[in-house]
Amino acid sequence: LFLFVSSIDTVGLFFVLYKILDFVIEKSHEVAKKSSIIFLSMLYLIAPVILIGLDFSRNDTIIAFFLLVAFYLFLKYYFDAKNGVKKRFFMLFLCGIFSGLAIGLKLSVVSFVLGLGLLFLIFFKKSQSGVKDLMLWVSGVVTAFLASDGWWLIKCYSLFKNPLFPYYNHIFKSPFADAVNFSGNDYWLSYPKNFFEFVFY
Repeated sequence: LFLFVSSIDTVGLFFVLYKILDFVIEKSHEVAKKSSIIFLSMLYLIAPVILIGLDFSRNDTIIAFFLLVAFYLFLKYYFDAKNGVKKRFFMLFLCGIFSGLAIGLKLSVVSFVLGLGLLFLIFFKKSQSGVKDLMLWVSGVVTAFLASDGWWLIKCYSLFKNPLFPYYNHIFKSPFADAVNFSGNDYWLSYPKNFFEFVFY
């Protein structure tokens, strides 16, 4: 029962991956399409990061699920002309909602969401309302982020005078932590000393 419940998010992530692959390879030859989906899906199933995420000790699978759903909705918005205007704008707002939930649950994934935001600029000419698209998506991101993480940010600020406590305390100057850009991960403490190390890291 424990394994079943803890695997639900992985199954959801697998389903979203399948939908993305199905959409992207849609115009391929039928045999090539099915073969590609099976091959890429098998790669997903044996990926170490997925295997170690099959429990409740990490939230990476849930975060990946939200990010991939957002990416799938982005693809459907820009490349599926069958949808009506209202449905497409709703999908765009939902894309922002899932992106904002991902950031709210794990702040470090903001780089992925910014990458998705850059895609709006890349596909700007493909849309009749590029600025409106971006603003609608950003409104979804902000709404979901504040709904999922707003209370915690306020609580941290009221207790520690730093909404991201103990991170970025060199900016917020909380008296409850050292005024440094704190990071509990040794990887980020290994600053590259030359170009080779920068590329390698």
